[in-house]
Formats: sequence, structure tokens, C-alpha cells
Amino acid sequence: MYKIYSKKVISTIIASSLVIGLGSSVVSAAPAKENQTARTEQQRATGIITPDQVTVPRYAKEITVSGTVVIDGPQLVVTIPGSTSVTVQKVADKTWRYAATLNVEKLKGDQTYTISAKTIYISGKPVGDTHTLAKDVEYKIHVPYVTSTVAKEENFSSYNSESNQFTLTYNKVENWSTGNPVITEKSEVVSGTESTVTILGSKFDVPIAIKNLVFPEKLEENNYTWNTNTYSVKFEAAIEYSRGEKGTVTVAKDGLAPGVEFTDKLTVTNSYNSLTKTYSYTAPTSPIPTVTNVSVTGADYIWTGHKGNGGNVQAKYILEFKLNGKSESISKEFTFNPGVGYTDQNLTETVDYNGQIIVINYVLVYSEPNSIEDNTTKKIGN
Repeated sequence: MYKIYSKKVISTIIASSLVIGLGSSVVSAAPAKENQTARTEQQRATGIITPDQVTVPRYAKEITVSGTVVIDGPQLVVTIPGSTSVTVQKVADKTWRYAATLNVEKLKGDQTYTISAKTIYISGKPVGDTHTLAKDVEYKIHVPYVTSTVAKEENFSSYNSESNQFTLTYNKVENWSTGNPVITEKSEVVSGTESTVTILGSKFDVPIAIKNLVFPEKLEENNYTWNTNTYSVKFEAAIEYSRGEKGTVTVAKDGLAPGVEFTDKLTVTNSYNSLTKTYSYTAPTSPIPTVTNVSVTGADYIWTGHKGNGGNVQAKYILEFKLNGKSESISKEFTFNPGVGYTDQNLTETVDYNGQIIVINYVLVYSEPNSIEDNTTKKIGN
């Protein structure tokens, strides 16, 4: 016997049957009106679910999964546990399309979902009763995730000596569970006092850089060359390194003019960097030559007139001396007369020595010839 329902009761049953599923949201498209009877009921799994393949993008928060269900019945209901916003649409006789939203923000790796589908009555038999079932399908997706993050292609690209800091550039490499790595260029500041630095789990050796060159305040060693009237100088510049170590480098310069400022550049290089710095010094003035062993030798004294009438005595001699240890000699003449007197004479001799005027003081001893006749001679000395 068939039961008879009032129109009001039937409307209530239809409205309540549109939300079905365990924690799932189901939205059904309204199909064309069909008169279903008990003779059309198929309580067996004859429907076929065919999910569409989907590739989950990296960093995805939500994805949409979809597919096709071929099934007999008036209204399709698709259930995917954990999904939201499930919608269905009839696209042909017994052919439906479904779409559902999955939240994958906190998931990673392989995930499996069970997709269930059935059709239900919307009129005739009790609304909401199952008409036809589809066989459940396991649907697998892969949610990409970072398997490891490493630093590669490291390079201490620059060094700031004032702050004693390196700039380290490197590639941040994110290796993913699927697809190619993601490579991002990065840079960090590293203190020059460090020997190693760890970036993303990788340890790198920090190079040693030349930080500064320090020159002495004055020249501590210099040598003067008399025959060229030039100086050669030598000094040590201090090298300061990034980790605090010290070193020295010897600098030698030749051919420097006395009393003249000279400027030059010094470049120091190690395995990491080079540093060039300018220095200036003034060479010492020329030293005063040393005169020793002054003597008069080989002197000849000759009358050139009578003493009584103001005659002269002509002296010819050799002035010998040592200049900075080197023996020198000069042939000289001097005339004794009433004006200067017939006595020993304090004389001077000037010598140009590499641009310096050297004054030599000596005494010429007077020795009168034996005869006062003209052209008589007396020789003294060697």
C-alpha cells in the first residue's frame, strides 16, 4: 500500500535533503523534474567517478579538485571528506561534473582523499533516499614542500676596511619535493674578525684581508752618496690585517735629492685583496763634507825683485787634504810683498763638492830666499 503525504510534508523533505555528507558542504544544481518510482531504484554501485588530475602549485593554500561522474539518477551528491564548497552540475544525460575546494596550506607530501558519489530522490519515493551509488575512488595529490635549503656559490665579493666587514654573496637554494630548485641571490655582512661563518647550515672560511698600511713618522735609515749628491732611504711599513694580525713590508728608494719632498705609492697584495696607499717624506739636507789632513808641500819661493825696493817673493806650492777620506791636491801660487808682508799667511781655499762649497783653511809659511837678487830661489817642503 502506498503512503500518501500532504504537499506541505513533501516540501519539507525535499528542502532537508539538499545537505548531505559527513562534515562536507554539498551544493546541488537543480535538475529537470523527473518522476521516480520504485521500479527505477538501483541500490548498487553502477556509477563511475573519474577525477581530473591536478598539480598542486608551490605555496598553495587552497586548490580546486574536479572530475566527472557518470551515473543514473535524478540528483548527484559528491562527498570528499575535508573539502569545502562542493558543487555539481549535470552536463549530459547521466553525466555530471563536480568541483570541490581543498585546504592544503598545512599539508605537505602525498595526500589521499576518498571521493564518494551517489544520486538521491527528489520526488516520488522518500526524498533523500539513495537512487544509485558509484564506487568510491581514492584520489591522490602531492603537496610540494621544501626538502632542504642550502647556500651555494658563496663569494666574499667586497671588503670595507673602515668597518672591517666583508660582503658575502651567495645563492640560497631551496630544493623541493618536486620540480627544479628555487635559487635566490642573497648577501650578508660578515665581520673581518671572524674565521668562519655559517649560512643556512653551510660553514664557509672567511678570508683574511689587508686592512691598513701604516708608515713611520720619519725616515729612520738613509745613506748619502757623495759623488751623486743623492740619498737612498729604507723604511718598514706596518701591515694591519682584518683579524688583527700584524706584518711589515720593507720599502727602499734611491736617487732622492737632498732636502726635497718625495711622494710615492705602496701596494701590498695577499690572496684576497690589494691595498695601495700614498706616502710622502722629505729627504735630509746634504751633509757637510769632512776635511782632514790639510798640508802644504813642495813649496818654491822665488824673488821677483829686490827686497829693498819692494820686491816680491813668489811662492808655488801644493795644497793637500782629504775630503771625506779621499785624498785631494791643488797646485797653488801666492805672492808675498810689502802689502801683505813677508810673514806666514792664513789662507783659505774653496772647493765645489757636488754642489756644496767647501772652505779649507790653512797656513802658508813664509820662507825668504837665500839671495835678494832677482830670480833667486829657495825651496822648502817636500
